[in-house]
Amino acid sequence: MKKYYKIIFLSLLTIIIFSNQGCDILNNFFLNLPLKQGITATGNNTTIFNSKTVHLSDYDAYADNIDNIKNIKYLAALYRTLPRGENPFPPPDSLNLTSGLVGEDIIVKVQDGDGNTVFTRNLPSAAADDYLTTPYKVELTTEEIAQMNDYLANYKDPVKRELLSFTGTVTMSNITAGGGPPYTLTGQVEILLELEIEP
Repeated sequence: MKKYYKIIFLSLLTIIIFSNQGCDILNNFFLNLPLKQGITATGNNTTIFNSKTVHLSDYDAYADNIDNIKNIKYLAALYRTLPRGENPFPPPDSLNLTSGLVGEDIIVKVQDGDGNTVFTRNLPSAAADDYLTTPYKVELTTEEIAQMNDYLANYKDPVKRELLSFTGTVTMSNITAGGGPPYTLTGQVEILLELEIEP
C-alpha cells in the first residue's frame, strides 16, 4: 500500500512541477527597443538644422518578432550631443562637432511616420557641450504619450507595420560661438520602446 501512495504522490508532484513550468513558458516576455538616430546639422549660416528618419523594421528585435508582437508602448526619449570622433553617422566629409558651439536655441522635434509632430522641445541650454555627458531627458505629456502609443498600435496593420518610423530634427538657431562658419552640431535623438512578445 505504501508503494501505491508513493507512486501517486510522485505522479502528482511531477504533474504540478510540469504544470507550473508550462505556465511560465507560455507567458509573454518584454523587450526594450532603443531607437537611436544620429543627426548632423551643418552649415555656414547662424541657424543650422537637419532631419533623419529611423524605421522600426531596421531593428532585429522588431523585425524578428513582428508576427508575435502583442503590444508596443513608449517608455522614454532623450537628446544627447555626440562628442568629436563619436558620430556614428558622419556625412561624407566626416564632419564632427564644432568645439564650443553655442546658439540661442537647440530645438529637438520628432514626427511619426504619418507626418504628425509627436513633440517639439527647446532644450534648457543652447550650448552643445552641455549634453555631451548629461543627456536631456524629454518629459512627454499624457497627450503626447497617447499620440505616440496610438501611432505604434499600427503594428497590427499588415501594411503599416513595416513602415513604422520616426523622424528627428535638430535645429540650432542664432549661433553666437563656435569659431565658424562652418558650424556642425552632431546630435542624437533616442526613443525607448517596450515590445510585448508572445512566445
